[in-house]
Amino acid sequence: MTTVADIQILHSIIAPAALKTLLQENYDIEQILDLQILSIGDNDNYVVTTVDKKYVLKIYKRNKYWLKNKSDYLFEGELL
Repeated sequence: MTTVADIQILHSIIAPAALKTLLQENYDIEQILDLQILSIGDNDNYVVTTVDKKYVLKIYKRNKYWLKNKSDYLFEGELL
């Protein structure tokens, strides 16, 4: 019999309210006024609006073959 614990998840979407709480509790960021999904796809992107700024937060899928180490992520960040 297959149970919930046996099911592998290929892609899930983080609820904006849960992500807002996680960011506020774990990162040195000013008060988040709004957090919304911008796009869902190969990566999920969120718009984070604080008192003074707007940010785009990218959530990567697991196990991307072209992202193997920290320098790969830093390269993409610099490119953007």
